[in-house]
Amino acid sequence: MTSEDIMEAALDLAQLTEIPSDSGIHVRSDSVREVFATIDCDVSDLLLARELKCDTVLTHHPEGTAALHGWRVMRNQIEQMMECGVPVAKAEAALRAGDEALAREHSTCPSKSRGGDLGWFGPGKMVRAFEEAVSRLGSGSVSEVVSTQFGHHLIKKTGQR
Repeated sequence: MTSEDIMEAALDLAQLTEIPSDSGIHVRSDSVREVFATIDCDVSDLLLARELKCDTVLTHHPEGTAALHGWRVMRNQIEQMMECGVPVAKAEAALRAGDEALAREHSTCPSKSRGGDLGWFGPGKMVRAFEEAVSRLGSGSVSEVVSTQFGHHLIKKTGQR
């Protein structure tokens, strides 16, 4: 299978007829056994792909409001990896790394340098809509987009004290 074959399959799954301008194949191969797929691609991704002995590197860089929903794409990819036999722990580790990468890339919050981690906070520390969304989440869950006067947020609840 070639890199182009894999991209065609991805386009079919997404019901697209052509590669979007924000997506592409960064490392091509005529005989793909290992794929490195990422939301964005920089030198560190290419070095990691080389270290992992990946034959091809595919990327998708969501633009506009699509960037807020990149985590849904990541979750679907994780589920597909698990269906193909990737251990749950590895799939979850990939998801955690993806969540942090999305926050670093797209957040305007000062927490972006920490991958969006706000640390522990109690009642009355966040605006009402944010706190209400957090209270509805179970540990490890990710919210839908929450809008506040400070912007749009995806919230992942990592625990509770």
